[in-house]
Amino acid sequence: MSWTTEFVTAFSTVGCAIGIGFLMQSGEVAELRYGSGQLAATSTVPLVGKPPVLVTVSDLTDATEDTGLDVNAITLTSAKLPISDTIAADYRQVVEVSAPDGIFEKLAEHDRSLSDECQVTAQATPTAAAMVRLKLDAPCQGSERVTISHEGMIFAETLSEGGDLEVLIPALKEVAEFTGSFLNGETITVSAEVDSVPLYDRVILQWQGDSGVQIHAREFGADYGEDGHVWAGAPRDLSAVAGGRGGFLTSLGDTSVSLPMLTEVYTFPAALSDSAGGVALTIETEVTEANCGSEVQARTYEFSGGKKVSSQQLSLAVPNCSAVGNFLVLNNLLQDLTVASKSN
Repeated sequence: MSWTTEFVTAFSTVGCAIGIGFLMQSGEVAELRYGSGQLAATSTVPLVGKPPVLVTVSDLTDATEDTGLDVNAITLTSAKLPISDTIAADYRQVVEVSAPDGIFEKLAEHDRSLSDECQVTAQATPTAAAMVRLKLDAPCQGSERVTISHEGMIFAETLSEGGDLEVLIPALKEVAEFTGSFLNGETITVSAEVDSVPLYDRVILQWQGDSGVQIHAREFGADYGEDGHVWAGAPRDLSAVAGGRGGFLTSLGDTSVSLPMLTEVYTFPAALSDSAGGVALTIETEVTEANCGSEVQARTYEFSGGKKVSSQQLSLAVPNCSAVGNFLVLNNLLQDLTVASKSN
């Protein structure tokens, strides 16, 4: 039998023992207390052919001789009497004897073991292009939602069945702190030193739900669909910054969660570029069946040289569903990037 079963059985035994002790003790105490003839008792058995009467113990002798009352019909009550020290001592003795040795220590050890198994851990490691590889491990929260925040940027991901997550996040400060918030209210914060942050300019767009908003960056005069047009349909990756060739787009957040929180980050290696010129930046929204006729809410942040240079809240009324397939283009919401060649 496991110690857990012993614990349940032990306390069941304690309950039974206390109940039996009370019944036995109350009978003995009643005999001692009521046998002296100083306490009142109430008859619960009505007299045949006569109304019930209240009989005191002091009247018992006369009552039995004169009226023929049956003394055995008198019920002694003790509900209002305090439990004697003797009975209380017996209670304590029953509990002490019945509890298995070390049961409470075993319970505490079991709780500590569960706590250790469910401990949440996090690790943040700097990588190329001022990115951070964030790893979370929450073994008792598998397949659950986790919200990650960093310098105002926020998005929601889903943990694996085993409770872990690995995601590559653009760092916005040289000492970059990342916080993971879980459904049970638990949070964990981890930081990383990212010395290369000042070499990159970054533009962040974040929103909730299926709003259809997007960042579009057109580098050095590139037109839509050309190699220098960077957006969700042609995001590139961080290898694009090698040799200062161009920027790349990072998409963060799980679209399958309830009320998704999503983020796009455009990164350009401003201090490493081999080319001079500008990067045209726009926020665009495709009119879809999911967003037509609604109002889209979003927020933008712009960072340059490791510092925040702007933050704006966006509210956009999307045309009705007859416009599905069209795009809304906001040209002046973001500041275009001005790039100087590193050779200058």
